[in-house]
Amino acid sequence: MAELYYSLGFSENPFSKFSAEEEIDYLSNIYIKPRYFDTLINDLSNGSSRFIFGDRGSGKSALIIELKKELENSRIFSIIIQNYDDIPLKNNDKHMIYLMIQELLKQLVVVLSKNPFLIKKLNKYEKEKLSIFIRDFYDSISRRQYEDLFNKVTKFKTTNIIKNFFNTVLNKPINMAISSGIEITSDLICKSFNLPKDVNSNFYKNYIPDLKIDKLTKKQKEEYFLNSYKFLKDMLLELISIIKKLGYKNTVIFFDRIDEFKALDGKINNIVDFTVQVLKDTDLFYSKELSLVFSMWNDIKRKLNEQGIRFDKFKPIDVSWTDDDTLKILEKRLTYFAIKKPYNADRILEERTPLLDLIGLVNKSPRDLIRLFSTIYDEQSINNSESKVFLKDIITQGKIKYCRYYDYYSVFPSKVGTKEDIVSIVNKILKVGKKKFKSSDLVAEFKFSTQSANSYIKIMKDYGLIYDNEQMASTTKEYIITDPKLNYLIDNNIKELK
Repeated sequence: MAELYYSLGFSENPFSKFSAEEEIDYLSNIYIKPRYFDTLINDLSNGSSRFIFGDRGSGKSALIIELKKELENSRIFSIIIQNYDDIPLKNNDKHMIYLMIQELLKQLVVVLSKNPFLIKKLNKYEKEKLSIFIRDFYDSISRRQYEDLFNKVTKFKTTNIIKNFFNTVLNKPINMAISSGIEITSDLICKSFNLPKDVNSNFYKNYIPDLKIDKLTKKQKEEYFLNSYKFLKDMLLELISIIKKLGYKNTVIFFDRIDEFKALDGKINNIVDFTVQVLKDTDLFYSKELSLVFSMWNDIKRKLNEQGIRFDKFKPIDVSWTDDDTLKILEKRLTYFAIKKPYNADRILEERTPLLDLIGLVNKSPRDLIRLFSTIYDEQSINNSESKVFLKDIITQGKIKYCRYYDYYSVFPSKVGTKEDIVSIVNKILKVGKKKFKSSDLVAEFKFSTQSANSYIKIMKDYGLIYDNEQMASTTKEYIITDPKLNYLIDNNIKELK
């Protein structure tokens, strides 16, 4: 029996992966650049910092990955920070700067390991500074972590025998460490890059004249460093100056998935507390040799603004798509996986199945669109894996299953309440069974008092599940359901989620 994807005309299942991280190997081949992409590249290349806002599943991570690729092609040094496990949840501005230094060093070490001839661009004093940074700020990493970074870093083209010699010989200690499976340590790196072992500690005296730095252990240095925001910011800018001397025009640091950091529990106030201190340092954001990019959910923007974050100074980017955009995203993906190209999206559906109905169901979310088609694909595969299209009845089954099993909690990550609370509220809307309803409908269905019904309506509005029908002339308020998935379930008389 043939696999369904082959019957549909694909080399593999185009709906098996949903996230940019899973699709990293071919993301550029299926990515549709948003209209602001080139402007954003230009802004970041010239030292401007930006905020990227969007709903979950809107493509923020994919945008960052593609921005990073494009920037690196223009000799812009860029990193993506996604791990915040060692950062305190509040008052953490010093820890955030320390994290930037460490993550920049991790990638810089790999860049120099892959392109060691770049070190020749540094003079003796700059090599000493680099040695100090590596010895005092670099955290040892495993062979696996190093190789993962190594595979993502660009190798510059070499044009002569001397550069090839540096590429293959100078980093021999690191190559030996990788082959033997030992940790990549700061001492090993300095040895590999031929950096000076005995360096002049006067470098630190420009910033901390009273500290006898050479008397401290690495752990003691870390504790001391984390007591001074100004010192760490100075060190960050010093490191960026070294990166620039290596031939990079600018440095860009992307902060992605902060709002998905588990310790923050997906709550707006926690996310604001976690980021607000470092975001208030406008001087750091104005640095012309460093661009900071923070990617967050839309709901967080207003709260940060209330805390004094000036988005008017650092142009926020709204990651949003039209229905036409969403269709282009789908067709580019289908064409990439198609055996015969191009592949029109209507071709995958049984005749007279409206494609725009499917697109409307996902509310302009590229990730949700793929999840919906993945659900339909699974239903079709179970029913008949030799079908050359998604059959109409199967599409209906898939749509209902997608809507009933959808993780509605993920749409409201910032609100107060558990997943069970969200499901309970959604089920109340479904049991009323009307796409437009009044508080009296809740009273009739659940035997609530009018006061209790109004309390539930307030919660539904807080979650963004409903909004006021402003067209109603009556004094009795009417409410309209916002989510097309819930409207679809109501149309199909579904009374509760799975």
